[in-house]
Amino acid sequence: MRETEIIGQFFARDEAALTSVQSEYGAYCSTIARNILRDKEDVEECLNDTWLKAWNTIPPKRPQSLLAYLGRVTRNGALNMVRDQNRQKRAGDQYTTSLDEIGELRGPGAGRAGRD
Repeated sequence: MRETEIIGQFFARDEAALTSVQSEYGAYCSTIARNILRDKEDVEECLNDTWLKAWNTIPPKRPQSLLAYLGRVTRNGALNMVRDQNRQKRAGDQYTTSLDEIGELRGPGAGRAGRD
């Protein structure tokens, strides 16, 4: 199917557009996501987010190149997923550090008060 026909399906709000982009551009977008994410479930989630974003943005956007548009959406989505995963890892480290700092404030034997 040609790009213009698929874009026409999006403008007609025809759900077949989603099937069309998956069959025409799924392998291309999957390769982009896989090169960034490496985890199969994350790749699938990224692709689903790509199709949803395409559905929500076409219309009003009319990309000159659907291939380039979907590739960019996929790449940006995958990079955002990596950033979010790294942010969660850092936040976990900060939580551990905070608990260590609280323990230092209490001092040695502070948890034993009233036990003797």
